[in-house]
Amino acid sequence: MPQPITIKYFLQEKAQSRTCRGVDYFPLFISIDAYGGKTSIRSQMDEYLLPYLGDLEVSLGKDREIMHLVTRGYFSIELYNQIRCISSFPLTNLMEDELKLIESVIAYLEKSEGKSFSLDNISQKYKLLSADISSVLDKNIKKKYYSELRKVFEIQLNDKKNPRAYKVSNFFLHFIRWDHDFYSIYENCFEIIPGELKFLENYFSVELNNSIKAYLSYQPRASVFKNLCGRQEMGEITRLTYLDWLDIRKLLNKEFDKIFGTRTAKDYIQILDSILEEETGKS
Repeated sequence: MPQPITIKYFLQEKAQSRTCRGVDYFPLFISIDAYGGKTSIRSQMDEYLLPYLGDLEVSLGKDREIMHLVTRGYFSIELYNQIRCISSFPLTNLMEDELKLIESVIAYLEKSEGKSFSLDNISQKYKLLSADISSVLDKNIKKKYYSELRKVFEIQLNDKKNPRAYKVSNFFLHFIRWDHDFYSIYENCFEIIPGELKFLENYFSVELNNSIKAYLSYQPRASVFKNLCGRQEMGEITRLTYLDWLDIRKLLNKEFDKIFGTRTAKDYIQILDSILEEETGKS
């Protein structure tokens, strides 16, 4: 018989509060009682609210000071009670969705870890398993791309036998805005300087080049899978998580198979799987 899981929100009044016009605002926490263990973690409402800032502004009456606090996960007792008693979009909806997500994370961990499962480090595990997989993939590949790019530049700087390799690697390393996401950087470079972009790939590892291909093949399809997982419905957490990935990868494999063939489809899925497992601590 499955053991009950009890998950509830509360304001952590013992934590350091923030004050706005004489009213204290406390961080939003979640208590968890599951499989014989009890703990509490901080809510990630500050992250989940980002796509809903316009709606939140309407809900809070365009009060910038309160907006600043709420978007950082701080609530007054009065505001918290209001959200819990009277439906307030998007806060009420997102709070309900976050509780469902945490319950899914705990159920997944209990099943995958078996007898060794406990609520120890559940806060970190929740953060990893609830991360946006597009962002996880993007950051991972950008980090590896930048690392290999720097190595190419350093080799050409000392060697100077290939002036084009030096010139192109120098440009990409020092004149590209690396604070943007990798997908946007690659797409923009492919549109403006495709020859240089492809030229550089001759100096990169096969692993990196294949990772780029797999990611670029997945990312344009992310919105389709968000629809399938209900992640674009109003009031829902808008990101696809690792738990969603476990559901969609078979569908993605079928689509890749039609486009690239069975072998390449399998390779791409394995690459994406490997990156996500690495970043979520599942490998």
